[in-house]
Amino acid sequence: MDTFSASAALIALSFAALTLPGMAGTINTFTGATDNLTGTNENYSLNSAPINGTAAGSYKDLLFTGPQLNLLQTNTNFHTESISVTNGSSYGIAGQATNAPTIRVGSTGSSSEVIAAFTNANVPSNVGTGSQDLIFLSGNSNLSISATNNNTTTLPMTVQLRQSGNFNIQSGSTLTLDAAVRQNGTQSLTITGAGLTNLNGVNTYTGSTTVNGGTLVIGGSGSINNSSAVTVAAGAQLIYSSSTALTKAPVLNGSGPSSRAILSGSGVINTAITLDNVGDTLAPGNSPGILSFTPAQTWAAFTLDWEVNNFTGTTAGTDFDQVSLASSLNLTGGSASYLLNVLSLTGFNTAGAVPNFAETSQSWTVLSTAAGVTGFDAANWTLNTGTFTSANAATGTFSLAQSGNNLVLSYNPVPEPTGTACLAATCAMFLARRKRSASAQA
Repeated sequence: MDTFSASAALIALSFAALTLPGMAGTINTFTGATDNLTGTNENYSLNSAPINGTAAGSYKDLLFTGPQLNLLQTNTNFHTESISVTNGSSYGIAGQATNAPTIRVGSTGSSSEVIAAFTNANVPSNVGTGSQDLIFLSGNSNLSISATNNNTTTLPMTVQLRQSGNFNIQSGSTLTLDAAVRQNGTQSLTITGAGLTNLNGVNTYTGSTTVNGGTLVIGGSGSINNSSAVTVAAGAQLIYSSSTALTKAPVLNGSGPSSRAILSGSGVINTAITLDNVGDTLAPGNSPGILSFTPAQTWAAFTLDWEVNNFTGTTAGTDFDQVSLASSLNLTGGSASYLLNVLSLTGFNTAGAVPNFAETSQSWTVLSTAAGVTGFDAANWTLNTGTFTSANAATGTFSLAQSGNNLVLSYNPVPEPTGTACLAATCAMFLARRKRSASAQA
């Protein structure tokens, strides 16, 4: 028998596999201390009543423990201190409310939002009273919160930060929020762990966005432009592939080639950014793609991760990566300020031998501008080709040069011997043999 217990400080949800939100079937609403789900093809409906109030311990933490769970949020506001998934399963939440449904995480600390004390041994040690982990995923677990409200398309589901805190997503786990993240005051959001976080909504919180670990993806038409600051720490990555231009300059805090802060994606960066360390890394696209910048840029030091999945391909964004500037680029760094990593991909966009390789001259525009590049000096660039592989080992060399308004990477094969050179070599061998023969006869 599957049960829901609200008597403990931890709210543990343990069910059999359920249908996706919005599918036909019985919707079970929590109405008391224990609610039994007797079927295996049902939706569960979140209800704010059991954990919303002024009593001590009225705010709980959700720990999803069933093999699969899909929830329908049927109240205007559902309150929880945190949400955790640690069992390697996938869970989804969607809305079904007459008003705008909201998942509230965290607490403002007011008398009406009293946090429960944790005594349950199943609670992850990093969540609970006073914790900053608002969502915690580990063990290859997945959680998605949809923007969908099955009752009305005009009042979508949202996620509200009741306090500043972390989305702590561990390696192998993925959090996907199509629901927009909003705030109650001025809350900030920090991404930690080594996993993947997708924010696809138009997020309206005005505190900072900090990527301290793992990967944050802004996709769809998502936006973090209301953030007071966007920061990417060494060892973390921001993938910006939204159709909405980024207007808040991301700060990359890389520290050398082994401690990189990475900005990647196929979106448009509509602001000047500072790149002043070789650990500040641009990695266009998502194997491959074009990362675009609208205003003029001045970059003192950075690394460019450049990928190619078709050696003879000519289409930027499809066959190879490109950084594209709608204005100008000024390079102010000196010796060893710039690093270009040449990375080969298979036809499946995984690291490996590049298709269609041949010992022929090829060139690719790796960085294009509309108004020109100043300060380029090939001597200030280091080309790392150790991660470029082909079915037949390449014997030529790569070089980087400025061509008009662009920076062009070229592959230069080892020259084949010319006819004149071959004739000269043949003659030299013939004369050497005659000389040895004459010496022997003497």
